[in-house]
Amino acid sequence: MWDVDADGQKSSAPVVSPAAAMTAGLLQLQEQALLTRKVRCLHVGNVPGTATPERLRDFVNCLMVRDELVTAPGDSVLKVANPDRIPNAT
Repeated sequence: MWDVDADGQKSSAPVVSPAAAMTAGLLQLQEQALLTRKVRCLHVGNVPGTATPERLRDFVNCLMVRDELVTAPGDSVLKVANPDRIPNAT
């Protein structure tokens, strides 16, 4: 029977394979990442036109390490989006 354990006692919780548990955990993490994406985005303004996305990413990553704001090894900034610049109204 599916609801009885190896000793013949009624099981209170269904048996879940390790692979199924890992898959469920990964799906939960992906869902959480999607829900919190806007919260994790940092919008920076007043950046000169000479700043490249790579230099901006490196700059913020260095500051995060310097000020001990990182919790794990690796870069904190993964992607820098550079929207089309609005021409100056002069």
